[in-house]
Amino acid sequence: MKHAGPFHKVAPLCSDFSARDSSLINDEPSQASVNIAVIAENKAVAQSWIAQTQHYCKSGVEADEARYGRFRFHSCAYDQPLPAGDIHEAHVIVDTKASGIRWQDVEPRATRVFFHHIGGTTEAGLRGGIHYCWSSPEAGSAFCGSLFSRLARPGIIGITWEDYADLLPDSASAQCLLSGAEKLDAAISALRDQAAGPPSERATLALLHIEGDDCLSLGDYLDVCNAAEEFLPSQCRLVATVFIAGRANRLDLQLALFSPWNEAVAGYAQLVPEPYLGARNDLTRF
Repeated sequence: MKHAGPFHKVAPLCSDFSARDSSLINDEPSQASVNIAVIAENKAVAQSWIAQTQHYCKSGVEADEARYGRFRFHSCAYDQPLPAGDIHEAHVIVDTKASGIRWQDVEPRATRVFFHHIGGTTEAGLRGGIHYCWSSPEAGSAFCGSLFSRLARPGIIGITWEDYADLLPDSASAQCLLSGAEKLDAAISALRDQAAGPPSERATLALLHIEGDDCLSLGDYLDVCNAAEEFLPSQCRLVATVFIAGRANRLDLQLALFSPWNEAVAGYAQLVPEPYLGARNDLTRF
């Protein structure tokens, strides 16, 4: 296949980038504040999660101890009321080792609720919301940092927080697959191997993020999207985004999969493999 020119030399139309679903081109991202509450066994744990999340955010965006760009963070203990005003996202850090807490009774009033299960298994009795399963708090905060970075600074083909919130189901089991290599085929092959079997067979939504240097072409983008379509189930909606990172000779792929929430099968999800926790630069490339 003869590839088109690099993205920085081409100004394509949205239809040029459509695979199964057209990606969303962002020209002027909204700057309205997004309030995010982090709820944990105590406020110190919630504050630690926020600090780790901001550590993994990309630089170059206005930030302080409670803010990253348009995102405003609020820390809460599980038995405290949420801050006054609209809470757009509530992230509940579920640690089954924390004694005396009935996590199923934690039902924050927020537009979107995310449960981050720490320790590799999910807590019984929880319903609704988006459920992630992590090996450690660092793995979860690393993923959140990379996600907020992309939503704060969408690339040439990116999505705003509003787009992201509209795409998500009300309830789902979620996981993320990562691959990276110098060669396009190697990165695609690694992603395909990870997605085989349970990780993708029940997915109804896939958010694919592609990050490369300034030689990344429209043809490369289509190759990745077409490969993803081949291993994703037919009922899965695929939305792909691109960010030009400037890292020479490197292509990184992140595939977030959302499946109907089913407590019996949710525990297999393993997000952000441990090797990615070794260096901040590896985590922030998404």
